[in-house]
Amino acid sequence: MNPVVLSEVSYGYLRLMTGLSPYNLKKKFSKISMDLSPVRELLSDFTLVNPAYSVNDLLGVISTYRLLPNDASIALTCRIEGIKKIATFDSDFERVDFLEIIDV
Repeated sequence: MNPVVLSEVSYGYLRLMTGLSPYNLKKKFSKISMDLSPVRELLSDFTLVNPAYSVNDLLGVISTYRLLPNDASIALTCRIEGIKKIATFDSDFERVDFLEIIDV
């Protein structure tokens, strides 16, 4: 997984556990006690990769596949790392011709 995936999973967990909107989570986060061990356990078998790619590479994926920047970063990481399958609930990845979505 790349750092964007780690960020999105962690953020999603924080939102789910607190029930706070993005604005309120940011505003109240320093006062919240949070157990991140479920995220650690979930992601412990994954390797964190941070492939080098250029601004033009990222903008090319954004433009070609009409993805938002974080999704484009995930797709580009998959392409660089030779990852052909992705587990996601995000239907935007259906437009990426080099990825197969795994049903979860």
